[in-house]
Amino acid sequence: MYSVFDSVTVDKTFVKNIFSTVYIFTKNDPKKIVNYIENTINRGVTYWEAVGGYKENKTFIVYSALSKYESFLLQQNIKDIDPYAFVVSNDGVNIILSI
Repeated sequence: MYSVFDSVTVDKTFVKNIFSTVYIFTKNDPKKIVNYIENTINRGVTYWEAVGGYKENKTFIVYSALSKYESFLLQQNIKDIDPYAFVVSNDGVNIILSI
């Protein structure tokens, strides 16, 4: 019983400490996505306007560094926030702060 509890605890702690970066691409106003990341996940976010290469349509890119667990939450809820957005995630990213 102890080994099951221990492995579940270690696994959940480990997953929360693995960082990933997410890029969310949307043609809609990115404010709903930004608000979800800032207010629900409590992480910082950057977004900018871009132009698609094929049709040259306006699009928005939303970027954030999240734990793997937070990235999972975002991916589960993104369709409710913006059904046409898609997420590109990079796991195992090192985050270096220079203060």
